[in-house]
Parts: sequence; structure tokens; C-alpha cells
Amino acid sequence: MEDFQQEAAQPRDRIGSISAPFTMAQALRQRTEGFENKWSMMLSREELVFWEGVFRRKLAKALEQSKFGQALDLISVSVSLYSVVIYVMQTYENGRRPYWYRVSELSYSFFFVLEFFVRWYAANLSVRFFLDWSSIIDLLTAIPFLLEGATKYYLNLSFFRLARILKSLRIMRLYKVVQHTDSEVQRQLFTIIFMVVSSVFTISGLLHLVESEWRMDIDETYDENATPKQFHDALYLTVVTMSTIGYGDFHPTTLWGKVVVMFGIFFTIVMIPQQMNRLVGLLSLKSIYARSSYSSSDAHPHVVVCGSVTYRGIVDFLKEFLHEDHGNADMKVVILSPEHPSDEMLGILRSTKYKANLIYIEGSCLQNKDLKRCDLSKSKACFVLSNQYCADPDEEDSSNIIRALAVKRFARATQGDMQVILQIIRPENKLHFIASMQQSEIDQIVCINEIKMSMLGQNCLCPGFSTLIGNLIQSSDSVPPEDASSEPWQFEYCHGCGYEFYRTPLSTSFEGRTFTEIVDIIYTKFECVTFAVEVLDREGKRKIAVAPLDLIVGSKAKAYVIAPDSEVAAMISTYYDKDAHSRKKEKEPTGDHADDYAKHMEKMRKLRRASVMSGASMHQMITKKDGDKRRGSNLWRKVQVFLKANTADEAGLAEVGQGAHDDESAEGEGRDSAAVRMKQFRLKSNLKKGNVKNKLFEALKVTKSYHMQASRTVKEATIKDASSLVNHIVVCGPRNSTPSGLFHLLAPLRRIHLSKIKPIVLMMPVPPEKKAWEKVSHLKEVYYLEGSPHQYSDLMKANVGSAAVTVILTATYNLSKNEGDLVSLIDADSIFSYQHIKRISDDNVLAVELVSAPNMAFLEPKLEWTSSEFYMSPCFASGTAYTASLLDTLVCQTYYNRDLLTIIRVLVCGGGALDEITTSDNKKRKQGFISQIRAPEETWGFRYIDFFKFLLYNHQMICLGLYRAPLASSNITSYVYTNPTADSEIGPGDRAFVICSREPDETLRGSNTMNHSVTKKRTNVTTYAPNEGPPGARSSIFGSLKNELNTVTEEEEELAADLDAPGFSAGKKRGSVAQLRDEFNSLKEDIALLRSEIKNIVKPPAASAAPPPRAPEKKPAEAGEEEDQE
Repeated sequence: MEDFQQEAAQPRDRIGSISAPFTMAQALRQRTEGFENKWSMMLSREELVFWEGVFRRKLAKALEQSKFGQALDLISVSVSLYSVVIYVMQTYENGRRPYWYRVSELSYSFFFVLEFFVRWYAANLSVRFFLDWSSIIDLLTAIPFLLEGATKYYLNLSFFRLARILKSLRIMRLYKVVQHTDSEVQRQLFTIIFMVVSSVFTISGLLHLVESEWRMDIDETYDENATPKQFHDALYLTVVTMSTIGYGDFHPTTLWGKVVVMFGIFFTIVMIPQQMNRLVGLLSLKSIYARSSYSSSDAHPHVVVCGSVTYRGIVDFLKEFLHEDHGNADMKVVILSPEHPSDEMLGILRSTKYKANLIYIEGSCLQNKDLKRCDLSKSKACFVLSNQYCADPDEEDSSNIIRALAVKRFARATQGDMQVILQIIRPENKLHFIASMQQSEIDQIVCINEIKMSMLGQNCLCPGFSTLIGNLIQSSDSVPPEDASSEPWQFEYCHGCGYEFYRTPLSTSFEGRTFTEIVDIIYTKFECVTFAVEVLDREGKRKIAVAPLDLIVGSKAKAYVIAPDSEVAAMISTYYDKDAHSRKKEKEPTGDHADDYAKHMEKMRKLRRASVMSGASMHQMITKKDGDKRRGSNLWRKVQVFLKANTADEAGLAEVGQGAHDDESAEGEGRDSAAVRMKQFRLKSNLKKGNVKNKLFEALKVTKSYHMQASRTVKEATIKDASSLVNHIVVCGPRNSTPSGLFHLLAPLRRIHLSKIKPIVLMMPVPPEKKAWEKVSHLKEVYYLEGSPHQYSDLMKANVGSAAVTVILTATYNLSKNEGDLVSLIDADSIFSYQHIKRISDDNVLAVELVSAPNMAFLEPKLEWTSSEFYMSPCFASGTAYTASLLDTLVCQTYYNRDLLTIIRVLVCGGGALDEITTSDNKKRKQGFISQIRAPEETWGFRYIDFFKFLLYNHQMICLGLYRAPLASSNITSYVYTNPTADSEIGPGDRAFVICSREPDETLRGSNTMNHSVTKKRTNVTTYAPNEGPPGARSSIFGSLKNELNTVTEEEEELAADLDAPGFSAGKKRGSVAQLRDEFNSLKEDIALLRSEIKNIVKPPAASAAPPPRAPEKKPAEAGEEEDQE
């Protein structure tokens, strides 16, 4: 900087008069030097260059695509037309021009120069910018302004006269304005018009210039009578000449005039017919999209969307994929479809919102030439969408799988591999894609029916579940004040709509902490809910553990949080606790008594368990000592020993089913493991020979995940009347077919962790199809009732007035051909069914599936909402209505977060192998699941942050949000309040969405019916520091005893379930069954002993700032259960 200033300060006589600008530049640099130094302290040179590039890209996008660019084009065209009018008026001035001519000319010339340099700057000062015809015209029209200050004789220079004439070419800038029209034919028509007008004005100006009176003194051929003296004469001569008429009253008399006329004729003969032929070709072309193609660039990456591209599906897809929260405004979406775009699709292509990002290509993804037109080799990903309401789901899935395989084959032949996100309808069909050996780790398969029906099933257990998950997997726009602030409950609901799932690395400050502590810290510091973490299994593979509260998180872990935006989630990864390292070195205050007591309880438990074992089992336990702490595996290994005397195939079958579920591949199994593997091999051989029925094998494979019974036919499960059933679940099926994915609807209602199950009544006009019924025939208490929800008599037979929940499924139609009014009318049956059931019982909890989201307004016409978004509807806020369009949102979110689909499967679907996970510490942990509990009476009046920590430490639950009762906050209906603010108050009737690994107690679950008669009361709760939990040595005792109690209780429940299973004792030795029952009684004694010790040792702190909440009085029968919750 100093060298430059010294060099600038030296005299520069050799450049003469142009030294003044350098002096001005030097003064300006000195003035701004302090400003630059301030900014240089804040930003480095690389950061300045980066932000300058960002600014240039945004400026270029604004000039080309935004309304600002369109407005600038209109202003430029208007100024250009004004400059042409001024020039024509100047041709009629004989004397000195008025002053306002001069001011006007300088004004628009300055505007042209400014626009030129702004566009050049946005083009990164590239030389290629000058190759554009519009840039050349801008430069030529700006030259007079740049050179007029250099000489005062510019009026006599022919070059400047010519430059003024070229301003008429700026009329061609109107072409940029008409580019925003929807029709290609219209754009071509306007191009021809502007070309003719601009060429006529330009040639007229040239003729008037070369044929003017000032040429009389220098050209001997000048003819005063035949030469056009005024501009309108020159215009007349140009028109009659270009139209090949040529009356001869005016003709060029100078050499240059004749040259101009010849050029005009040549231009008319060559250029105009060429443009007309193009217009005729466009008019004769059936589809312009059949010939279009796309070429990607680094500045504008793109993705390809193919498959069944419907209007509704693509609208939901674009709305989520191009949402501003994802920060991909430059991303292009190329739609590849074999059909010509419908009228609705054309409306999307022409809309100003998506036009800049959307390209439609008519073609097939099975043809390589069409894939090349989409530039698939440079695509970031390919989405294969499905028509959710097609007539034949299997055919739809097969077609999409073939499309996905074709895309994978082409991608591997060109770029190596590419992410394919496949959307299918039936989950069993995804095996076809997996069996092709084309799937890679980056590919995703979204099963519509599996997720959709599972969410409806979970809605029966947790009202509002579909709304909670739906709002978390979609990006929500900011809610206007007029939509959110009219009622307090609306504000709370809209607050929760702003939260989403995010995956973020954990900072080093969280290393070595338990997951419970991490959940507490993150909520306290950021008000974000942490519900899962990535862990490594025994083989070192990455797994996702949901709510592993006792897990000690290691380094470089990644957590899954519910946060308002990505910026808040990123703050978690940079969180720094200055006392974190010091705390790692300090030992936790456990106390000698806690360690001794834990060891004493472990020894007592083993001795008590060993006293009832057989000799072989006791020898096995003593030999292993403490090596195998997975008590669940030990217990079932003893069960296998008791059953060895029974050689029936059913016994072996049960072992195989249990082995598949419990992952009995642990090392050191010895002879028992070898025996099990031999029995598995023998059983598989028998299955191939047909000795065991396949349906029994399929049923027993899932007995450890669901409440099962012996298979029944539809006739055996048919009932004529359900009036004897109370608090049951009624499923109203469509009138035209069996609902697809029926098993996934009923499976959440028969999960094994449910201590009590509710009867299920399937009310449909026709019996379920055989294929669909075989999958649910083993589930307990599932009945079929012939009837229609449109008939009051059938609704009374189903006893919907006494039902706990009523589910209404939508009908199935083929929407691939006609998507007009049918999309809105397809929900008519569901709406009518809803109204009929509401007339019978207004308090009935309903879950309705809808195709068209706007139809939610017909469910409750009295409930109004000013917003046009469906997720703002009161019916959706309460969880009453659900639309499958959320699954198109999930497809987009899967692209940005590849692990989101795994999270959804665990939280929504669950079951089978998703229930448990074995981490690197060789501990088998149950995956957490979402449940709903009522807010305990002692927590009414708590702040939400106190309520959150109360559930975390006292009940080992992670709270996700609240389900507010009606009339709790001026609300008519219930609503979901996702992650409330820390100061929100817990009220009577509130229910909480929690993630837990065990089914909550009956006292916490309560009833789904909201209670409005209770009165609020204010109490205090003792909260603990994020890293402490209960104070002093009580923390270690509390953790050890609670873990031990949970383990023993799990064993007791598993053994009780098997002892009560149908046919378990048939064919077994009486001694074996008796020993098992003794083992069961021993477990119950262990539970009682643990509860007694917890009551005696774990005491509330004596010196608490506020007394602990007083628990409500319990009946004697509930006293033993309540001791467990201390």
C-alpha cells in the first residue's frame, strides 16, 4: 500500500492531462484506507474473495431470474425507447438544441453505462461477456457518453451520429421481457416483430444520416428533390424498399445511401424468412419438451426426477426440495416423464416460483439417449417417484424398480455410481431391488404403505403422533403474525412446526458423558431435544441407538436432535465447556457403600437364580462367572436346556425364531451354540421337505415382537355384532378393495411391549383378501365385521360410540390419467364416514386418511384457519387428519439426511430386528420407541424445563412435546405442541410424547380421553445439574439399582409371556415346566427385594431448596408399583 502511494505521488508529466484521475484515485484510496484496515482485521483476504464471489453470484441470479431483473429489463427497454424518440426529435431541430435535450441524453447515456458495468461485474468481468449481442449494443451506445467529454466538436463527428442511430437496436431488449412468457411460439413471434422494428429504425436512421443536407457539399451526386430530408421520409423509403415495392418517389442519391439500401434488402431476404421458418416449425411441432435437453454446470447442480410424476406429487416434492431452509436455491430439478405435461403440470412449469429451477423433458428413463438429454451422468441424485393411488400397486412397484435399475446401470457406466432414492408402495417389493445386486449403501428405499399405515396405527396409541412426525420431517415456512397470534394455542402449535430432525457431530465437551447428561446439557443450553446417537456395534459397524440413556458416548460421536434450524444444530458441534476436561479427571462421588451394595446385590441375585437351576445350567453359570452379563440370553439358554428332551420340530422351530430375534451369535457359546446351529440346519432341511408348515414358521419368527395367537381364517374371525366390545379400535376400510399394508396398520397395536391390547374390529363391505389376511391372522383379537361406515346400522353394530379410536382409510383410485376434480372428490367417502361417526359420538377419537390436503376443511367446517397450508389446519394440528403427501416430503428429506429413514423406521415402524441393538461395549440395548403418557398430577404447574428433567431423571424418558387437551389454551380441539418453550406451563389434561425403552406404567399412560374437570395447581420440583443427577452417592445407587431392576423385570416379563403362550406346555415334561415356574417366582422375589432396597436406600435430599412434590394417595394394590418410580 505504501509503495503504491509513493509511486502515485510521483509526477506523471508523460501522461499529460490524464494524470488528474490518478490523483483523484490516490485521494480516494487514502480516504478509504482506514476503512479497509478495519475490515481487514475482521475478514481475511480469502474470506473477502469468497464473499465477493457469493455477492456476484447472487447479483447475477437476481439480474436473470428475480423480479428485480425483470423490472430492470423493463426500465432499460423504456429508457431505450425514450432515447430513440429523443433522437428522432433531434432530427427535426434545425438550430441549436434545447438544453433539456442535452440533459436527457446525458441522463440515459449514464444509465446505459451504469447498467453495462453492473452486468459486466455480475459476469465476473469475463471477456465472454462482450460476445453477447446485447453487450455489444450496450457498449456502442455508451461510447458517445464516454467520448463527448474528450472534445467539444462531437456534434460534427459522423461516428457519434452513427452511435446515436445504433441506440434504436436497444429495442431488441424487449426480447428479454417476452422471455418470461409461457409459450415458445409467442416468444418467437415477438422476436420476429422486434427484429423487423429495430432493423427498420436502424436502416432509416442510417439513410437519414448519409442522405442529409450536410452531405451536399461533399457529394456531387446529391439530389435535393429525390433525397429524403426528414426522418419520416427515410422511414418511408425503408419500408417500401424492404417490402420490395419501391415507388421511386424517394431514392438514395449517395454512394453510402445505396449501400445501406442494399444491406436492408439483403437482411430482409435472409433473416426474416429464417425466423419465419422457425416459427412455422414450432407451430407444427407437437411437443417442444420432446426435443428439449439440459446441460448442467458447476454453478447449477441438478437432480433428476422420474417415475410416476403426478401433479400432486411434484408439487409436494418441489415445495420441500427447494425450500429455503436447505440453502439450495441454485439447484435445478429435471423431470423426465414419457407423457406430455398436463395442464396442471404446465402451470407449474410456467410459474415464477419454480420456472428458474424446473426443467421438463419428455422421454423415458429406460432409453440411454433420454438419460443423456437429462445429463444424468452429472446429476447429484435420481428420484423415482410412485403414484400412491394407482390401481395396481405391484405393477407400479415393478415398473419403478425397473426404472431404478436402468438409472443405476447408466450411472455406473458413466460416472461410477449415483444415489437413487426409490419410492415404492408395498414393502415386500423392495426385495426385488435388493436381490438385483444393484443397490449400494447410498441408495434409499421409501416404502409408502409401511410408513403411512404404521403412522396411522401409532395414532391409535398416541393421538397426534402423525402430526408430531409429519411436522418434524417437513420444512415449514415462517408463519405470518395474522395466522399465528390470534389465539395462544395457535402460537404454540406454530412454534412447534418450526422444528425438524437434524444430525450433528458432538463436540469434545460431550466425550465421556452418559447420554442422559448429554440430553440434559443440550436442552438446557440450546432448548433442543437429543433423542438418538450413532454407535458402533460389536463388528465396528455404524448403528443408530435411540435413547440409550446409560450409554457413555465416546469421541467423534454424532447425535440426532430436534432443532429449529441447521444453524442451531451446528452450534451443538462447536459447544465448548471450559470445565469439561477437569470434570473428566475427577471421579464421580459414588461412595464405598454404593459399590459394596451393587456387588452384594449381584452376588445375591446369582445365588438365588442358581438355586433353582438344573445341574447342567448351574455348571454353565458357574463356569461363565461374570463373563456373560446379558441376562436375557442366559435365561433363554436355560429354557433351551429344559426343552432339549423334547425333539419335536415345533420346539426347534421356536429356538430358530428366538435365535433370529435375539442375535445369538455371541462368542463362547460352546456346545450349546453348536447344538442350536445343528438344530437350525435340520429344521431348514425339514422346511424344504415340507415337514413343517411355512405359515407356522413365519408366525413364530415374530412371536417375540408381537402378541400372537393361532392362525384363524376370515370366517373364524367374523363377528356379527361388536356391542360387547368396549374401548376397542374400529378400522373402517374402503368400499372397493382391501387396504394395502393392513399388517403395518395393526402391527403397532400388537407390539410385545404393550401390557394391554385393545380388540380390533375391521369393518369393510367385503372380506379382506386372502393374501392380506394371512399376514394378520396370527395377531390377537382381530375381528372382521361386514358393514359400511356410511350405514348407521353398521356403525351401531361396530359400537363406534364406545370405541377408543376409529380409523378411516381412503379409497383406492387410479389417478394416473385424470387428475382434475377426481383428486378432490376421492376423499368424499372418508369425509362422509367421518361425519356419520361424529353424529353418533362427538367425543370419539378419529384418525382419517386423506388424499387431498385441502379437503381437511370439510371435516370440521366450523373450525376456520386463515392460512392456506394444510399443516395449519386444526384437524391436522390435532392429529385427526393425515395426508400421504408427507411421504413425498420424506423423500426430499432423505436426500439431505440419509439416516433420517432409519430413524423413522425405528420410531414409527419398529418391530423385529429394529427393537434391539448391540453396542461396542457388548451390551444389548432396547431401541427406544415413542409413547404417550399423561402429565402426573404432581407436575401440574411445572415449567416445561422442569417437567423435561423430571421425566428424564425420574422415569428415564425423553420428552419430545405435549399433546394439549381441549380448552387448555383457548383451543377448541387438541393440538400438538412440539418441544415447548422452557417457560411453558404444564396443565391438567396435558399428555406428553416421550421416547422410552419400556412401556410406561399404567398410572402414567392413563386414558386417551382428555379430562377437563381437574384444577391446576402450582408445585415445585427439584432439578439437578446437567452432569450430576441425584446428588452425592445416591446417584450411583440409584443408577445401579434401577438398571438391575429393569433387567430382572424384563426377564420376568419374557418368561411370563412364554409360559402363557398357547400350547407352550403341550408335550413338555412336567418337571421342566415346573422348574420354569419356580424360576418365574424367583424373579418376582428378586423384583420385590430390589424395590425394598430402593425404598430404604434411595432417599430424597434432606436440604432441598423446595420440598419434593407430594405424591397423590394410591390404593394398596398400587403401592408396590409406585415404589419403582422413586
